Amino acid sequence: IDGEEYLFIGYKVGNTKVSICYLVPQSEIMEQANDIRALTVIIVIFASIVAIASSVLIAMGISKELRKIEVATRKAAEGDLSGTVASKRKDEIGRLAAHTSGMIAEIRGLIAHVTEVSGNVSEASDQVAGGSKEMLSAARHISDTMQNIEAGVNDQAANAEECRQRMSELSEVIGVVSTNTEKIYESSGETKRIL
Repeated sequence: IDGEEYLFIGYKVGNTKVSICYLVPQSEIMEQANDIRALTVIIVIFASIVAIASSVLIAMGISKELRKIEVATRKAAEGDLSGTVASKRKDEIGRLAAHTSGMIAEIRGLIAHVTEVSGNVSEASDQVAGGSKEMLSAARHISDTMQNIEAGVNDQAANAEECRQRMSELSEVIGVVSTNTEKIYESSGETKRIL
């Protein structure tokens, strides 16, 4: 009609022979469709930005906590048992940090106990030095016990080093996730430019 295209719409009213028909300008329908498309694009872009920002923040938080754990376990492996890993997180990373701090504290306590026992053994061996064979046998037994404790401490140190290595491997995996997040961000930028 007058050079403008219309869409014919009709429907039957109930069980009657009456039908209602009307014409809708196609330009109005296309305008509404274009508005819906623009709104959809805006929502997709916003959701992509929120997803990328959330991913980056999560990856940064995990990486920061893993670095703290790695530093503490490396120091423990080197013999410095004065450190702890403080974390306010309530997830697996927070539990890992708490367990790492607990492990370091247990090793520190074990070494203090070994030192105390070692001092006691030294005093007892000075007193027993002039004693009988039976006392000498008891001193040897105590010495064997000390060696077992020392072997346990060495095993703990080896386990701490293994834990540090696993934390390092996990940190590398987090790095890969971070790299993939950056690629997603770049892809969303390219998608944005295409749209």
